[in-house]
Amino acid sequence: MTFKRIFKRGKHKPSASEDHPGPSADTPTGTRSSSPSPGSARGVWDLVTQPLLLRSSPNLSSRQQKNDWPSLEALATFLNQTGVFSPLAEVINNLHCFVQFHENVCTGKTEYNTVRTQLEVLCADLRVQLARGITPSITTSVHSLCRAVQVELMEVYGTMDRGTISRYLQSSLDTDKVTRCYRCIHGHLGRVMLNANLDTLRVVDRQAAESQLRALSPSMAACYDSAEASVVQRRECAPQTRKQVLVDLKAWKENKDSEKVCWINGMAGTGKTTIATTFCSILRESHELGASFFCTRSLPDCRNVKLIFPTIAYQLARFSLPFRGALLRVLEQDPDVHTKLPRVQLQRMILEPLHSVAASLPPNIVVVIDALDECEDGSESGFL
Repeated sequence: MTFKRIFKRGKHKPSASEDHPGPSADTPTGTRSSSPSPGSARGVWDLVTQPLLLRSSPNLSSRQQKNDWPSLEALATFLNQTGVFSPLAEVINNLHCFVQFHENVCTGKTEYNTVRTQLEVLCADLRVQLARGITPSITTSVHSLCRAVQVELMEVYGTMDRGTISRYLQSSLDTDKVTRCYRCIHGHLGRVMLNANLDTLRVVDRQAAESQLRALSPSMAACYDSAEASVVQRRECAPQTRKQVLVDLKAWKENKDSEKVCWINGMAGTGKTTIATTFCSILRESHELGASFFCTRSLPDCRNVKLIFPTIAYQLARFSLPFRGALLRVLEQDPDVHTKLPRVQLQRMILEPLHSVAASLPPNIVVVIDALDECEDGSESGFL
């Protein structure tokens, strides 16, 4: 079932049974969007495109006397025929169906036409770039950008319930909503293209690059899902528990105007680590976990405060190839930067690379650090 078919269904007046749909797919309370399964670009739309009772309807193309999106259509055709960049293909197909259905409602508005032109130019550039073989490596960062496009389309309707969406399609759509949606999508696709551009500049000698990254001596045991997690009995929340705290964390993550740091505090033994572990799992599913470091006195590499920033930098380099390239340039200038004071590590290994490639990164990257009070060097952990 494709996204195009729900638009076909939405063009008809719903029957009595459709006015009172059955239970929709269960979604996490308080989240703005559903999280796709790891490695999948379709997760958001799967809630909408489950089997539905279809009625006959005219072909979508009959509604269009003129193709106002030739570059988008050409990009969709290219991706479907070549399969060169699978995470982007489903995104572009969904966008193509979306614009086909809503074009007659929005066309003619000056601001909308401007944004459409910008998006068309970007689609044309993307197609040329991909045709030349300049394809970004499919990192978690790229998956996150593709997911962000899916979420923008979904939020036009303000719901993930497929019955509600079908009824919404009967009414006139807010042109401003569609325009804002396209503007955000333009930003996300621009970041995808920038990932491809920066990817071509990466170090040719991958073995040398890997050697430089390993020289950071990252503490792999400190990752939330490391093999050592079972040794220290780190686990996720039991089902249906800590629901409000997790809802609050998701709301903080999605709120663009919120503080950039969220601090979880509480007495020892109240489940802070369990909550942080669960949140990491949620972020991993939505391709938004940039890095994690779980401190514990039980493991030497997990209580050394001097390993926190090198480990986070290492994980961010795995998350984003543009960040990796920026970090490698820092390491070429100062190969021993990971041995410096934590405040120097933070500035050189994380902040400087992030600032230099900020335009290529997805909007909601989260870094999780847990249990700083379990580190050995109290003065340095106090700086953090």
